[in-house]
Amino acid sequence: MARKDNKGRNLKTGEYQRPDGRYEYRYKDEITGKRNSVYAADLASLRELEKKINKDMDDQLITDASVKKLTVNTLFERYMATKNIREKTKKDYWRKWNYRIKDTLGNIRVVDFKTSHVRTFFSKLSDEGLAHSTIKGFYGLLNPSFEMAVEDGIIRKNPVTGTLGDYGARWLVNSKDA
Repeated sequence: MARKDNKGRNLKTGEYQRPDGRYEYRYKDEITGKRNSVYAADLASLRELEKKINKDMDDQLITDASVKKLTVNTLFERYMATKNIREKTKKDYWRKWNYRIKDTLGNIRVVDFKTSHVRTFFSKLSDEGLAHSTIKGFYGLLNPSFEMAVEDGIIRKNPVTGTLGDYGARWLVNSKDA
């Protein structure tokens, strides 16, 4: 006999209705082996969440809640821990990171990070008069960090790839010279 909710609808494997009326879906992350739960106010919303989770698991992405809370700052820390570079270079990378990225893009969750965030950031830097090579340096910090997230199964695709474009002050024309 199938389990039913209080409205008489059949519940699938892993779906439960809680005493407070909310719905819960329990599943085991195939990569980490941890049991997780997601909650929704209605069954339709819960099944949408289930679809997303199952797609993530089919794509071999980690669905663990702790990974979903990972920020860009934490991702960069992980990336820097894997780099085998000179101490002076490492300090320079951290200086650049702390100067521009830490308080702007750094607090965004990795799973919520979009290409538009990077393009807006680069556009802002360009408007401030930074050179293309300087903006390229920030790209060089962001891109490999997100590439590592793709390889680790945290996100599907790298939102930074291909965003560098023609940002930079070398294309700006000073109105005094014109």
